[in-house]
Amino acid sequence: AKENKHIERGGWHAELSFHHKSLVTQATARALAQQFNIAVQTALASSSTPAVELPPVEFGTCFLAIAHGRPLFLEPRLQGRFQKWNSNCGAVHYIEGEEEAVDSDGVAAAVHVPQAFTHWTHHASGGRRMVCDLQGVFTGEVYQLVDPVIHSVGDGGHRTGKFSRTDRGSHGVVD
Repeated sequence: AKENKHIERGGWHAELSFHHKSLVTQATARALAQQFNIAVQTALASSSTPAVELPPVEFGTCFLAIAHGRPLFLEPRLQGRFQKWNSNCGAVHYIEGEEEAVDSDGVAAAVHVPQAFTHWTHHASGGRRMVCDLQGVFTGEVYQLVDPVIHSVGDGGHRTGKFSRTDRGSHGVVD
């Protein structure tokens, strides 16, 4: 469970709005990850190049709970080594030993799939959204990710505001 570490002006309703936007962000990232996984499998199935295995990307289902009068954001507990693959301001985090593109078994290195997902979300949305700040656990079979950021670009290049205060709009996409 996570409590908003910032006290929202506007009291309880502002806190609920903050957490609601976090739920929208998580659900949108989860739907985009499902589309990405399908696109990857479709591309690999139709490719004439040697098979490369790409582990799927997943975001767990989150919930909003009220405890002692305070809204709490509940996300799945992850088992394993927590890692961060990229940030919401353009940084790519490389993990020691993961620089190789493909290992000896034909599995893509753990660092590349999250970066590909971020790139794909930008491309697939026509530049209107980009999921980043990818963090979580790589189990060896799946990327279990939590707490993403979505930068969204509305009309005129302005952020839509749909995805919480971490949505930096076109500034986040450019970074």
